Amino acid sequence: MDEIKNAILKTLSFFELFSYPLTREELFEFLWKQKTTRCDFEVTIEGLLKEQKIFLQDGYFFLPNKSNNVEFRRQRLLENENKLKKAARACKKISWLPFIKTVFICNSLAFGTATQKSDIDFFIITDPKRLWLARFFSNLILLLFGQRVNKNKNGVCLSFFISKDSLNLQNIKIIQEDVYLIYWLAVLIPIYDPEDYRRKIIADNDWLFDYLPQFSSELSIYAKEIKNGRFKLFIKNVLEKMWQGVYGDLMEKQAKEAQLARIKMSTRDKNFNFPGVVINDNMLKFHENDKRKEYYEKWRQRVESL
Repeated sequence: MDEIKNAILKTLSFFELFSYPLTREELFEFLWKQKTTRCDFEVTIEGLLKEQKIFLQDGYFFLPNKSNNVEFRRQRLLENENKLKKAARACKKISWLPFIKTVFICNSLAFGTATQKSDIDFFIITDPKRLWLARFFSNLILLLFGQRVNKNKNGVCLSFFISKDSLNLQNIKIIQEDVYLIYWLAVLIPIYDPEDYRRKIIADNDWLFDYLPQFSSELSIYAKEIKNGRFKLFIKNVLEKMWQGVYGDLMEKQAKEAQLARIKMSTRDKNFNFPGVVINDNMLKFHENDKRKEYYEKWRQRVESL
């Protein structure tokens, strides 16, 4: 039972970094590196409650002296609902664009920890060899409709694109136990996913189950999924056929050159020397302020203190 106890404490410790207590089902599904039965899990939970190593309030589990997090989670429910609606409106604007296969909600909104100031982060899967075109068109459309993130208000952040041929994200781990990336993958919310790429990305990242052996591929958080009507689907198909061949390759090259030039002008490091930045023809990841290592260190310190 000690292994299950440690797993429960480690799991709660990670989500405590974001003031996010867990329900019983969430705790069981996200249990860190420990396979167990429901019976043993429940027995261990009761033991930890009696020892006052964890606490339960209004259906949420948390660590000692963190009861305020229950109210924090409740307060964020409405804000997260509002942001999910904003995300749906933004996704409608780009779902019909050529070469976009899937749009996921990720980061704080997917975790359920978004605040009023949080951005709405999209993670987008595209057709191969059309990564830069997809990024160009989606940024342009959201900019025209005033829905891109800027300095004055929260908006949509388009900072992570991958090709559908490169779904395995193990190579972007910054450490072996990249705890943030692991849970990030687990909580992705599809908002436009007509070809069920959520199942495909989980299947291609089956190493995830080494860390979350009880993780279920069934969604625990839902967003209103966007579906293209006949007209939008017709436009999408026409544009993709127009730009599939040599002309599309030329446009992709031009889009890449133009965006790289703009990125170099705006970034503080012209060589993109950041652990959270990846730029190639299969992945565009622009997270200059990547806090995964910081989260990992804080998590390990908290676990050790327990």
